[in-house]
Amino acid sequence: MTHRFFVDEDVADDVVLGGEQAHQIANVLRLKPGEQVTLVRNGVESEVILESIGAAQVRGRCVGKRSADAEPRVRLTLALPILRGDRTEEVIEAVTQLGVSRIVPFVSARSVVRSLADAKRERWTRVAREAAETARRGRIPAIDEAHEWDQLFDALEAPTLIAWESEVLVNLRSSRW
Repeated sequence: MTHRFFVDEDVADDVVLGGEQAHQIANVLRLKPGEQVTLVRNGVESEVILESIGAAQVRGRCVGKRSADAEPRVRLTLALPILRGDRTEEVIEAVTQLGVSRIVPFVSARSVVRSLADAKRERWTRVAREAAETARRGRIPAIDEAHEWDQLFDALEAPTLIAWESEVLVNLRSSRW
């Protein structure tokens, strides 16, 4: 099983990786020239043979491309209240591995945290990226800006299903879903 990395640009015949990915390949995984990695972008997996490895830069050659087949057929969006501490990160990791395609954070009436800093959203995106690599997904779920409750439903695409623990009259089997 090859190691997977999401990349921001299309994969050309000659591949150059830097930054955290080069560090991961060289120092953490300790991969060697001749070994293979998979680079993923927008649902396309590219198989790359590593040619030279350094802590600052890794070079390789693309030997094949294919569509990623690990994405669910149904695009599912999760509206997620902003939770205290690292709990939101734990939820993002789990739902990414389960196949959610979009996460919409919101501030609920009982939310202790009332805003979402850019640094926190970037951290959540890194968590989603790592979880998507682990789950061998073809895409990283999008993480929206935080919404207030009264604006949340404008940000969600139809059809929308609301799961509420106190619902007693309607269940999934009897609904139109």
